[in-house]
Amino acid sequence: MHIAKNQSAPFEFEGRNDDPEVYDMLSHLTTAGYDPGNVAVSPIFALITFPKDGDTFAAGDSMMIRASGTGTQSVDGAYLEIFANDVLIGKIDTAPWRIRWENVGPNTYDLVAVLRDRQGIERPRSRMVDFVVT
Repeated sequence: MHIAKNQSAPFEFEGRNDDPEVYDMLSHLTTAGYDPGNVAVSPIFALITFPKDGDTFAAGDSMMIRASGTGTQSVDGAYLEIFANDVLIGKIDTAPWRIRWENVGPNTYDLVAVLRDRQGIERPRSRMVDFVVT
């Protein structure tokens, strides 16, 4: 898209206090001689795989939103919430992480997936994907 708010992709990272697991993983991966095959646990993350950033769709169509996640097996009762412009449009509790969004109205949308555990505590949040429905 041609908007500034999403141009720092894939994400902005502010160090260990932001996300200790990601910080430690990046620290290991940038250490000379480190073998990434030694990673014992997959880092936990969520990613929207469809739609793509900058896509355009026709109003009234239905859309299959697809997401991906890793490390979810280590999250007790993991489920994924999908938000469009900060409004919950669906909840997915099993893989494959897909949800159909019906009758999408014309607008510019910011889509994000939030992985939560059984207690509703937010785990990783996906990078925002912005797209247009005309």
